[in-house]
Amino acid sequence: MVLAAYMGGLASGAWFIGRLADRLSEPLAVYSYLEMAIGVYGLAFPIIFSIGSGLYIFLAGFLGTTGTGGAVNKLLVSVLLLSPSTFMMGGTLPLLTRAVTALPEMVGRRVSGLYFINSSGAVFGALAAGFFLIRWFGVQATLTIAAALNIAVGVSLLAAWRYGWLSGMEGEDEEGSPHEAEEEESELQNLLWKEEVEESRLRTWAAFALWGVGLSGLIVMVYEVSWIRLLSTILGSSTYSFTLMLAAFITGIALGSLMARWLARFGRPFLYFGLTQFFIGASLLIVLPLYSRLPYAFLSLQSIIGHTDSGYALYETVKYLFCLAIMLPPTLASDGGH
Repeated sequence: MVLAAYMGGLASGAWFIGRLADRLSEPLAVYSYLEMAIGVYGLAFPIIFSIGSGLYIFLAGFLGTTGTGGAVNKLLVSVLLLSPSTFMMGGTLPLLTRAVTALPEMVGRRVSGLYFINSSGAVFGALAAGFFLIRWFGVQATLTIAAALNIAVGVSLLAAWRYGWLSGMEGEDEEGSPHEAEEEESELQNLLWKEEVEESRLRTWAAFALWGVGLSGLIVMVYEVSWIRLLSTILGSSTYSFTLMLAAFITGIALGSLMARWLARFGRPFLYFGLTQFFIGASLLIVLPLYSRLPYAFLSLQSIIGHTDSGYALYETVKYLFCLAIMLPPTLASDGGH
């Protein structure tokens, strides 16, 4: 329920704010305000969470805590608590894309690059919070630190924009070196497919691609939940194990974004999208029979490296690599085709 509410907020924010981004003359300023608003919401979240807890208990009197009613109650409270911040988070990527992209034809590479940076930060953030910050400072203080960082990023970018330090950012696409201009022109020609494609046919392909991307996202989330359920029985359900699973999943997405940036140079996005989706299905069908052997494989690794206090870092690293080996091929292809 929490994952569904979180992803739903990101999607709705990306859709709504993304539709407004092209109309904004100063998307970077709006991005800065969003970052600060996310931070302010994070600072207020302990109070908001206590209100949400009271609401959950109140609704439980009508909906219950188990069965369909309990699920509806959990989903409703999760959406109410997470939607404001995740909606704003979802809008940050379209705004950044608009801010750093002068040519619409270059959106593919720019978005992939931004998504790689964002996902890489998410990996380090998950590991830092799961292994260090919560253990050292507790959950509430960790939320406060994250909120303060959001506000600091927003204030810094807003100040840089106000004083004109970022005024040349969009111009780089238009006034770059001759080599860069040549490269962009070549990439633009590749994106136009070299052969003439009727506009109606292109729109049909685009509609299929949008439905395909939505279906791909649904399938990837099914994989993530299934992997977490599977690996929890092998690695345990501790905070550290969940952190490693999450970090491994996002690592695959980050590397997939990097691959998508590389593939964008060659054009033919529909072709590569179809190939990556085929690879996801084929790779899972190949390894699925091996899943029943995963507990024995991990026990073998555990017997080799040991599970002692002195070998704790190595043990957790092996757990991360174990998760990554399972998740990498599908997640790499999933984001590499978008």
